[in-house]
Amino acid sequence: MVTTANVIGHVPVQQLVKPVYRKLDEIPYDFIRKHFGIMARQEQGGAEVMVCKGALQNVLEVCDGVQSGTTSVPLDEDRSRDILRRFTAWSAEGNRVPGVAQKYVEPADRNTRQDEQGMVFVDFLLFFDPLEEGVRQPWPNCAGSG
Repeated sequence: MVTTANVIGHVPVQQLVKPVYRKLDEIPYDFIRKHFGIMARQEQGGAEVMVCKGALQNVLEVCDGVQSGTTSVPLDEDRSRDILRRFTAWSAEGNRVPGVAQKYVEPADRNTRQDEQGMVFVDFLLFFDPLEEGVRQPWPNCAGSG
């Protein structure tokens, strides 16, 4: 099950993602950045956007703003704390909680990892992924196995 929860303003994601986009390029996932990026162009109007999705803390590291309704506000310490509080609560319920960020970019032949700066945190994705019953018990037994 996949659900989303906008950080500030509680605007349904469907209202934020109305235009149709065509994928232009991709910055692949790697185990250092722990997120991946895509570039897409809006079909009507031609605006290009970079979107990153991945491990929340790593996504937040490339952000300096937070989506608030249809505008963005600075990502300050209080907003970061609120985002991490929500992440912790949803994770404790058995959800996997990647973050999503975006920024509008100038058209380019190719985008790189260095372009993943100055982004705006848009939302979380919640994937309900609970441990199966009985899975927690074997872990203590593994610790002594080497």
